[in-house]
Amino acid sequence: LDLIPLRDLIALVHVNIVILFLFPVYRLNPAIYLVFYLENHQYIPVDI
Repeated sequence: LDLIPLRDLIALVHVNIVILFLFPVYRLNPAIYLVFYLENHQYIPVDI
């Protein structure tokens, strides 16, 4: 049984969090999302 690599799993979860939770926040206040992305992109590279 092959396990999903931790990095891929984290990236997937990160994307889901962005879509489900941060996107509505982004629509209300883009600065919140921008700060979140700037603080985390160095750890989890996500192309937007």
